[in-house]
Amino acid sequence: LEPEVSVANFHLKSFEQEFEAALEQLSGAKPRFLSYVIPPGEGVSGDGAQAGRDDARTMGDSGSTGSGGGGRGKGSAAANEGGERTAVDAGYDGGVGGDVQRKTSMRVAVTRAPVTRPVVAQAGSKISKGFNSSVQATKERLGQVAPDEITELPQEYKDLEARVDALRAAYLTLLKITKVYEHESYDYLTHVQESIHELSSFLSYNISSFAATNLKGTNLPVPASPAAPPPTQHKTLPHALLRAAATASNAVQATAPGPDDALAKALALYAAAYERVALARLDHDAAVQLNFLHPWQTTLNTSIAVAIKARQAVRVSRLELDAAKQTLKNASPAKQEHARLEVENAEDDLVQKTEVAITLMKTVLENPEPIKNLNELAKAQLLYFSTAAEALSTVQGEIDELSVAAEGQYRKSRDH
Repeated sequence: LEPEVSVANFHLKSFEQEFEAALEQLSGAKPRFLSYVIPPGEGVSGDGAQAGRDDARTMGDSGSTGSGGGGRGKGSAAANEGGERTAVDAGYDGGVGGDVQRKTSMRVAVTRAPVTRPVVAQAGSKISKGFNSSVQATKERLGQVAPDEITELPQEYKDLEARVDALRAAYLTLLKITKVYEHESYDYLTHVQESIHELSSFLSYNISSFAATNLKGTNLPVPASPAAPPPTQHKTLPHALLRAAATASNAVQATAPGPDDALAKALALYAAAYERVALARLDHDAAVQLNFLHPWQTTLNTSIAVAIKARQAVRVSRLELDAAKQTLKNASPAKQEHARLEVENAEDDLVQKTEVAITLMKTVLENPEPIKNLNELAKAQLLYFSTAAEALSTVQGEIDELSVAAEGQYRKSRDH
């Protein structure tokens, strides 16, 4: 059994006791129970680990006793590495007919415990790495690290990094302007006064309705049921022009001497044209939100954000590698091997994270959706402006005829 020291401290004794209890019930030649405790920082297949196993077997064999009835010998050994490596070896007994009995004896499989560390140790390692990375980053900002001591990232990675930054800037620049389409009042700044009027009408209606409902059957006067509040109106410039032209037409026609007042008719035609424009405007905003704003915002918050996060992981890994190199450079001879392993692990981690970041950045840059979304924006705007142009061009001819006729009547009246 080959557990790490942190695991052996908790579980090795119980494993050994279970094996010994089972071995006591066997007769004849008995299998050996061999355990080797892996010290911190040493792999399970390194030269030091193999030497410790050999020492344990040697000490176990020399410490075994066995003649006659199958008594079990037990030996222990410690390798010469500062007292950190220990091993326990329960040896075979020869016994009578040991060769035959050995062939038929029970064989115990050697299992390797997973090399794990306690949560506290892992947290401490992370804190230590984070601190070293912060120190390394601070030194680089202050110019205390030579340029040749900073790990150079691949040129492909740096080129992709610049392209992703430009793409992200393009997204943010266009979204900053087009996000106005999320609010329909972007072209009608005087909507605040209308909103306040609608809010006061709504509150008045609710209060009157509550009083009319709850004061029935009491001695207090019951107010009359209020009329329904006016419906909510769209706060866009086309809708505002529609309402203003319609109201003005009705006002002029109400005081005109005849039923066919030219100005009232022209205003009515203008209002009819803007009714089409207003509907097209709502369709335009909905199309822009659905086919451009939401997809672009989603791409910015998902694939681009993931690529940026992968780049941040590369930066942290690079700082950890450079910090590990500095530690190795300043390490004492006793800690050189451990520091070298830390550098190798940091190098592997940086290579892996760089490859992941390159893949993610390529995926972002090769994505065809941004062009498709931009096409949807242009298509929605083209449809809106073409509808507005068609509606206005239709009524403009009629308004032009009314204008010519009115000017002729005016000049005729001036001649007389």
